Amino acid sequence: MAVVTAVLPVPAAGEPDSEEPAADNPLTTKEGWRRFVDTEPSPPVLLHATALASLDAAQRAGYDEARIDYHAGLPLVNTPVIRQVIGTSRLLIQLNRHQVSARRGVIISGASGTGKTTALSQLGRAHELAARKRHPADQHRLPVVYITVPPAATPRMVAIEFARFFGLPAPARANLTDVTNAVCATAARTKVDLVLVDFTDRRDPQHQPGHPGRGRGVRHAEIFRRAAAGDVRLRRPGRG
Repeated sequence: MAVVTAVLPVPAAGEPDSEEPAADNPLTTKEGWRRFVDTEPSPPVLLHATALASLDAAQRAGYDEARIDYHAGLPLVNTPVIRQVIGTSRLLIQLNRHQVSARRGVIISGASGTGKTTALSQLGRAHELAARKRHPADQHRLPVVYITVPPAATPRMVAIEFARFFGLPAPARANLTDVTNAVCATAARTKVDLVLVDFTDRRDPQHQPGHPGRGRGVRHAEIFRRAAAGDVRLRRPGRG
């Protein structure tokens, strides 16, 4: 099978590049996503009363901080909604494996604060862990891509977010075709199975019916279709 690759133009000297991922590697970068998938909270050792009383102030502060940090990162409860999202979506991913076109996707919709992003991220984590079990020797596989974009994002904005996830350079002079080709070639080489797109909940005039920016999501279809075999999108109710 032939794979078409593309290389983005290298920025000229003094030309501003696109924004680099934050130093702490957010979830929307491959490093941040891998850290999220790998994280398994381990409980701190509980000291007996005698050992606890022997700690000085600095040691006691460190001990308490370790317990607070552990409780802040406790595993999520596997609710019926999360189970349904994961079960339904992974079934569709399996059905998409040999599809050349008309691949199946899922839209998770609901009011703000009902756990859509949580369900989406847990779906991605469950799928990546399963993919690692199936392919333990493939250290370069990136089965899941996760990005966040505003509902009125342009196709170029979406493509830039995909490039940022992979760590690809995206010079200001690179056009949409350059960025899209580089993203799709990288997704093919790293064997992406699942694309997760979280549309942020922002309420401003350009997200309302009749605004010129409304409906741009239709033009994102080609990027989503080419990026991976699965396409799971997260949208807020009432969005086109």
